[in-house]
Order: sequence, then C-alpha cells, then structure tokens
Amino acid sequence: MSYFSEKLYYLRNRNGFTQAGFARHVGISRSAVGMYELGEREPTFKTLEKMALALRVTPGVLIGDYRKDKDYEQLLSIYIKLSQSNKRKVREFAEELVQPLKKSRKNVV
Repeated sequence: MSYFSEKLYYLRNRNGFTQAGFARHVGISRSAVGMYELGEREPTFKTLEKMALALRVTPGVLIGDYRKDKDYEQLLSIYIKLSQSNKRKVREFAEELVQPLKKSRKNVV
C-alpha cells in the first residue's frame, strides 16, 4: 500500500465514514474508494480535493506533503465549517488584505 492508500483508510475511519458513505459524500463509487485504499488506482486532483475537504485535511496531508503550513491547516478547518455566505465574506476580506501587497509588488518592478 502507498502512503496515500494508508492515509485515506486511516482518515476515512477516523472520521467515521464507511466506504459507501465516504463515496457518496465525495461523489465517487464505493469501488473507487476500495481501489484507492488498496493502491490499485489514483484519484484525479479534483477528487483528491473533494476527499480532503470531506476528511477535513489538505490534499497535502493525503499525499504526504510534509511541508504543511500549520496556519493553513487551521484556517482550512475553520473555513470548511462556514456557510457559503460566510465563505464569500472570508474570500472578500482576504482579497482586501492582499491588495496592498499586490500594489507594493507592482511598484518594485
């Protein structure tokens, strides 16, 4: 089994999902989940992102990216719990925070 296979199995169980329940949540077949967990198949990046959201981790956690940013992990876990309306507000606020950085980079060039 690959790192991804083992991590998916562990996190799916830790989050209380059956293979069938996880598959429904992510929008894939139960057999696909089984193949991922056995290392017989690899997900697309879009599916990997959906899996990560369902498991409340980043895609990097699933594939073994050890360069994780702890702040990113914390922000993502909060963000995924928000309503769509509040997610929009967070994105708008983040854009406001980034605007001065974008302007200062333009002035440097």
